[in-house]
Amino acid sequence: ETIRSLMNTECLIPDWLGDIFLGYGDPTSAHYSNLSEETNLVDFHDTFLDTNHLVESFPGYSVELSSDQHSRFWKLLFNDNKSIIATPYFKTHSLLEHHVEVKTNLIRFTPRQVEAIRGGIQNGLTMIVGPPGTGKTDVAVQIISTLFKTYPNQRTLIVTHSNQALNQIFEKIINLDVDEMKLIRLGHGEEELATTKDFSRNGRVNCVLARRLELIQKVVDLQKSLGIEGMTQHTCETADNFYTYQIIPRIKEFNSNLQHNDGSIENVSSSFPFTTFMNSVTEKLFDGVSFEEDRNKAKEYIEYIGNLFSELKEYRPFELLRTARDRSNYLVIKTCRIIAMTCVHAALKRKDLVDLKFQYDNIIMEESAQILEVETFIPLLLQNPHDGYNKLKRIILIGDHNQLPPIIRNLAFQKFCNMEQSLFSRFIRLGVPYVELDQQGRSRPSICQLFSWRYNNLSSLPAVFESQLYKIANPGFLFEFQIINI
Repeated sequence: ETIRSLMNTECLIPDWLGDIFLGYGDPTSAHYSNLSEETNLVDFHDTFLDTNHLVESFPGYSVELSSDQHSRFWKLLFNDNKSIIATPYFKTHSLLEHHVEVKTNLIRFTPRQVEAIRGGIQNGLTMIVGPPGTGKTDVAVQIISTLFKTYPNQRTLIVTHSNQALNQIFEKIINLDVDEMKLIRLGHGEEELATTKDFSRNGRVNCVLARRLELIQKVVDLQKSLGIEGMTQHTCETADNFYTYQIIPRIKEFNSNLQHNDGSIENVSSSFPFTTFMNSVTEKLFDGVSFEEDRNKAKEYIEYIGNLFSELKEYRPFELLRTARDRSNYLVIKTCRIIAMTCVHAALKRKDLVDLKFQYDNIIMEESAQILEVETFIPLLLQNPHDGYNKLKRIILIGDHNQLPPIIRNLAFQKFCNMEQSLFSRFIRLGVPYVELDQQGRSRPSICQLFSWRYNNLSSLPAVFESQLYKIANPGFLFEFQIINI
C-alpha cells in the first residue's frame, strides 16, 4: 500500500542525492566536500577525551591549538593545506547544576571513527562501513549526540533493521548528555530495553505529564514564598499569567535597585525577592564576597525561575489535547527531536506520519546493508516536500555489505530482480565514498583472523591485546575456536 501511494504522490529526494540514487553522474557529488554548504568549521562537541586524543585523531594533519586551556569541547577549522586550528570552548552550567554529573563521551575514538563522525556532522551523504566489533553503534550515537547539541532546531530520525539494534542505540544515547524528554521510540520492541524508562508513545506522554505536575508544584511553592494569596491549583496558562503579572514586575524592580546601587554587597541579598523560594532549591544563596559575584548569582537564580516557566509553557498543548493519541502525535511532530523506528514501521506508518506533517532534518540508518532498497527509500520520504524540495540535510548510512544481505524469501525476486542488493551495497558498487572502520575490539586476535581477510587492514584495538579478558579461555571451551558435533 505504501509503495502504491508513493507512485501517486509527489515524492522528492534531496537534489544532491538524485543523480547518485538514479545511478549516474559523479558518485562523489553528495559527499560533504563537494557540496556548496560545506563548512570548514566543525563543532565536535565532546568527541575528544583530551588534547592528545585530538592530535592523534588526525594523522597527516598539522594541528594547532588556539589556546592552552584544556576542555572536553572543541571546534576545529580545517584549512586546505592539511592544517587544523583547534579552538576549545566551555559549556556554562548554572550554579544550581554544579552538583549534577554532566554525562560526556567516554570512548577514545580511533582516527577512522573520528573521520566518520566528521562526515556525519557535515551536510550530505555519509557512508560508514563497519566490520564486526569496530564500534558502528558508538559512532552513530556520537553523531546523534553531537547533532542534538550543535543544531538545537534540527530533528533526527533513526532507522534500523531490527528492534535489537534500535534498543542498543537507545541504551547508549541515554548515557550521554541528551535530554530524555526529547527522545521517542515508535513501534514495538521497547519492552526489551535495558532501562526502567519508557520511551514509547504512552511512556513519553506520561513522562511529560509527570514533569508538568512537578513544575506546577514549584509554581505553587513560589507563590506561597512570596505571600501571594489566590489560586492554589495552577495550570500552564495560569502559571504563565502569574509569571507575567507577579514575577516579571519583581524582577524589574530588583534590576532597577541594582542599577541605582552604590555597590554594596548587602543590597543584593536584601533586595532579592525570591530568597525564600531559592533557599528550598540551593543551600547558600550569596557568598557576600563581592558585589559582582552576588549579582551574577542573582541573575542565575532569576534565569532558573524563568526557565521553569518557559518549560511549563511548552507543556500547555498537553492541557488542551485531551486524548493520549493526540498528545503522543504532538510529541512526534513538535516536541521530540530524536525519533526512532524500524524500517518496517516506517513503511507501515508512512501515510500517518505524512498526514501529521511530520518533519525531520537528518536521518541515520543502522544495519543499512541488511535493508531492502525500497525499505531504505521509504524513510527518506516520511515528510512532504517543503517549498518544492526535500529538507533533508544529512543522510548517514551505516552497515557492512560484506555480511548478511537483505533476506528475500521469493527466489524469483531474489535471483532475477536483484532485490537482495541493498541501496547501501549499490552505492558501494557505484563508487560512492565511504569510511571503513579499521580497528575492532570485540574478538581476540586469533578469532579476528577468521574474518579479517575480508576487509582492508582490519586490526585490533590495544585493549584486545592488553586485557586479561581476552587471554583466558571462554567457559566450556578447550580451544579459542572449535567445531562442536551435536
